[in-house]
Amino acid sequence: MMSSFDDPGRKIMATGHSQPLRPVSTAWDDACRGAANPRNCRRAARGLIKTGSQTGTSSPMQSSTTAMSEYQYYEFQAIDRPLSDAAELQARAGVIRDMRKRKEDERLAAERKRKEAEEARARRTRLNALIERGNHVWREIETEIERRNAPGYIAATGLLIDMKTIADENGDTADFMRRLHSIRERHAQKGRFIERLNASFGL
Repeated sequence: MMSSFDDPGRKIMATGHSQPLRPVSTAWDDACRGAANPRNCRRAARGLIKTGSQTGTSSPMQSSTTAMSEYQYYEFQAIDRPLSDAAELQARAGVIRDMRKRKEDERLAAERKRKEAEEARARRTRLNALIERGNHVWREIETEIERRNAPGYIAATGLLIDMKTIADENGDTADFMRRLHSIRERHAQKGRFIERLNASFGL
């Protein structure tokens, strides 16, 4: 009868969870070849690791176990344990893995929030600068459009988007839309600019 410690399904279960553990499966076969029971198998595995340390080389077993995180270590320990012990170790590894994932998700969420706050501050600074420039901004928009190239159209559209935000904040949306339609009519022959304008403002 196949014992639990050399059951391929058990090894797959333990080594399949974590990428760093997969090389252990082959080294485990080498260590357990000829071992009569789980204890001898584990002793042979430790021998592989110890031999690598003494010779200054790094065996697959040694390099993999050295690189293990805590939850990966529990997965490795579960390979030759009785099913009840293995289940407990796997459960412990799962808890640690979930905790790390939750912490990583929280870190990413905090990073996104920080970036959004930075972008909002930069946008506010840009809008305040446009407010101070007043009607000069409209002349700048015309200058950018008259460049008749993609960078100019992009710059003009960006300024118009910011000017709409300012108009919405000040309750001047109607006046902004009047100016926008006037610009659209005046530059109707500039197809690329009109396409960008329509896409940006849903015209």
